Amino acid sequence: MKIAIVDDQASERSRLKALLQTYAQQRNTSFACFEFGSGEAFLQDYAAYRYSAVFLDVYMDGMTGIETAKKIRESDKDTVLFFMTTSESHYHDAFSVFAAAYFEKPCKQGELFNALDHFLLRSDRQERAFSFSYSRNDYSIPLSDLVSLETQGNYIAITDRNGGDYRTRMTFTVAIDRLDERFLTLMKGVVVNMDYIKAIEDNLCYLTNGTSLPVNKKRGKELRETWFNYKFAKIREGVT
Repeated sequence: MKIAIVDDQASERSRLKALLQTYAQQRNTSFACFEFGSGEAFLQDYAAYRYSAVFLDVYMDGMTGIETAKKIRESDKDTVLFFMTTSESHYHDAFSVFAAAYFEKPCKQGELFNALDHFLLRSDRQERAFSFSYSRNDYSIPLSDLVSLETQGNYIAITDRNGGDYRTRMTFTVAIDRLDERFLTLMKGVVVNMDYIKAIEDNLCYLTNGTSLPVNKKRGKELRETWFNYKFAKIREGVT
């Protein structure tokens, strides 16, 4: 599990990292912590889903923690955000970006540990995710956020609901084994999340993100019926 610490004071970063290591030892878990001295430095490294949680100092030279968080939320709705600050005046801003907690410096160990307990409980309850490596970084995207996967030689091209495009070395067989019943194989090497299908017609599958994918000509009717049945099943379950 990757955690980013963004603070312009090295001493504060070291103190928080030590607390996280103590927590990990006591809870028999582990974190990989990455330190950044500014919001700008973090965003240069950042990509959606790269970190499970980000600790942000509100007051930093240059880009503030709130501004950094807003940039994160432009492409990533799920990463857990924690704010560290010397003032209570930014509570409202923190909630506007769906922060999980707001700690006043120096952070009390008990408060931090309680927040981390809730964070890990949330992580344990999250749905299955699709994990892969891309550009020397590890990613883990919830299946509900995956839109499509396509074979490209020895690679799989992946798109997500936030407009992210990734490419990882993986066989199609391995990829589909990691998916569930919401994914429909349109033809050999092409699979799509049925939650993002807008229409299937004229040998094409039209997606809600404005793109289209080819459909097996002989199985077009069968695929359309499978999608219809999936939609009706969700309606019966009360899912819109």
